[in-house]
Amino acid sequence: MSRGIDDRDERSQLGRWAVGATAVAAALVFALVAGVLTGSGSPGELVVRSPAPSTSGTTSQAPPLSLDQPPPARTGSPSGQETEVASKPPLAPVGGASPGRAVVTTLQVVPALRDVIVVVGGARYSTDALGRVELAAEHHGQVAEVIGLTAQPSLARAEFTGWADGVTDPVRPLASVDGPVATLGFEVRHRVLVDVSEELARDVGRSATVRLDTGRGEIELRVGTATWVLAMVAERTEQGLVARPVSYTATSLESGGVDVVLAPTTFIASPEATWTVDAAT
Repeated sequence: MSRGIDDRDERSQLGRWAVGATAVAAALVFALVAGVLTGSGSPGELVVRSPAPSTSGTTSQAPPLSLDQPPPARTGSPSGQETEVASKPPLAPVGGASPGRAVVTTLQVVPALRDVIVVVGGARYSTDALGRVELAAEHHGQVAEVIGLTAQPSLARAEFTGWADGVTDPVRPLASVDGPVATLGFEVRHRVLVDVSEELARDVGRSATVRLDTGRGEIELRVGTATWVLAMVAERTEQGLVARPVSYTATSLESGGVDVVLAPTTFIASPEATWTVDAAT
């Protein structure tokens, strides 16, 4: 009988100890949670308690981290550490013109020549029958290189002499040229043949040299020998480059030490032309 009573007392005491231990554990958990979290934030917001301010100075506090807001974008750095990505302004457009200049959209060859090659921004352009080139938008402001005539055989020779602003370098950025039309000057040459009339040939033969006045000086051409002569030039004026033909006026002929005055006939060079001179009457 006394053994049964002792068992009941022992079980009752163990139950009281279990209840006490549970209460102590609950109190410890509550104290721990209360020390880390506060209920002052809005619902759904986790707020990390900031450390107590230092008495030696002011410390800045980080803003609360909300579970409703995504963290800032990050990317891996070469060292493996995370770094924040800052937004960058858009790049400035490539090409165009220097400040105060219009963009060059067209090239014009003076005199007007077909099949003149100009390389712009790595692209190869060829002039049309009017001596013009319309540039693609991606080549505005790019570097231009004047190549010239490349067709073979050619009835004309063209030598680049300079841009309308006086620059003679065939390679330059179009951003340094005032547009919308950039003008390129050339000297054009054609091949001609000088001959003498049948009457003059009977008198002096055809082994002769003819003198011609160009207005810029005198040249000499051998009779019966095809020669390249200047036909057109790009002349610089206040209005820009203007095509001017070069004229030739026969003045005299020399054959075997004998000079013959020629009839003042004027010629303008054209491809494969023949100029026939005669003695003055």
